[in-house]
Amino acid sequence: GRTPFAARWGGVPVAGRGASSTLARLDAWCQSLARAANAGAFKPLLVAQVLRLLEAPALPKEAPSPADRFGAIHGALPGEEETSPGPLQQQYVFFVRHAESRWNVAQQKKNIMSMYREQDHGISERGKEQAETLRKAILAASGSLDSDEWVSRFWHAGMIFTSPLTRAIQTSIIALRDVLASGKGELVCIASAREKRELGGADTSGVATGEQIRPHVQQELDILYSEHPRYEEATPSDCKTTTSKVQTPSASPLAELTRKVRRTKTSEQRSLKRRSLLEAFGGIHLDVRDVEQKWWDSYVETPTDFRDRLDEFMLQLRASDEENIIVVGHSLFFCAVFRAFLQQGRSPDNLVELAKTLGKKKMPNCGVVGLRLDWRDEHDGKPTIQDVVPMFGTDLAQSPKFQDPFDKEQAPQAPWVGGWLSGLGQGRAASTAAAEKT
Repeated sequence: GRTPFAARWGGVPVAGRGASSTLARLDAWCQSLARAANAGAFKPLLVAQVLRLLEAPALPKEAPSPADRFGAIHGALPGEEETSPGPLQQQYVFFVRHAESRWNVAQQKKNIMSMYREQDHGISERGKEQAETLRKAILAASGSLDSDEWVSRFWHAGMIFTSPLTRAIQTSIIALRDVLASGKGELVCIASAREKRELGGADTSGVATGEQIRPHVQQELDILYSEHPRYEEATPSDCKTTTSKVQTPSASPLAELTRKVRRTKTSEQRSLKRRSLLEAFGGIHLDVRDVEQKWWDSYVETPTDFRDRLDEFMLQLRASDEENIIVVGHSLFFCAVFRAFLQQGRSPDNLVELAKTLGKKKMPNCGVVGLRLDWRDEHDGKPTIQDVVPMFGTDLAQSPKFQDPFDKEQAPQAPWVGGWLSGLGQGRAASTAAAEKT
């Protein structure tokens, strides 16, 4: 029988615009395209662009199209009137960087064992606090929905995308739980939003795919919001030691009673917080259709592959047909987006300096930046960033710089993965220069 792809696209309206044999030719072409797509001969981005060119119609709601995942712009079904106003000309996209992860902590301490004893690191204790602080800031800003357009658009996001890496999903659940509850309650994992694969980047390798992602995140949340009392949280004024259950002889009965009451209250608060979060997570639909297969890179991404992924990401944003979108992701990926789509001569002049900052400085953990994408002046099918607004107290001036080994404007340098790897970037650049001379 015909492949599902051919059955899906065999009757597109363009078939009736040619000679009588056009439909047969189109059907054969679709079958060939289906075989090539199933064999992995080319990327989903190319399929999406071809379907858009054909003005391919959408399937009925009960049978979602494969193109929904890869960015086809939908039209009406054959025989039905077109009801869609067409592709959006502008979109408001909000980038949220994940909370501090265990990888970030180990990297700061230069603890190689902690960096490489696991993959897909979850968020740290400090990261949990950062995500909870962001949640409070978002809730506090909800009082200005009528006066602040950007805050209003954030709260009315029609789609919330997240990188499939654990730290991004955790941040989404903790910081955006109220926004999710006020909307569709759907969190969509998209592979194109994953972090850029760098040399030695164990934090960019996944450990779960498809339906395995949810229980993995659940396990990470269980650890992060453990109900077990932590005796080190008792203050020095409560007892002589902060790590033992045993009362020291010098501690007074009043001090011991105060310590017990305070610890009981802390445990109750922790238990309530845990139940509240897990209940919120239970009410969130985690869409993992785009990450059912291995979605991470095993090797460092080439500049060409990474730029293709940026284009695919932008195509997915537009294909969502939502005017307001939140994306929870990663610092290097967001920097690359700003560098690619904040373009001199097409973006407003007042964004030039900001573009340099956003392109070369990492957003702080749990930082939020809103941007306005303009598709009206497409260049090779790509949008232009026309406005950028830091939100919820995000301070870009304090963000650390990073060096991209693929950026010719910066001194090539590999990311730090231990002293024994330092200088690899310079060595690679020197080798390349020597090869060019010969």
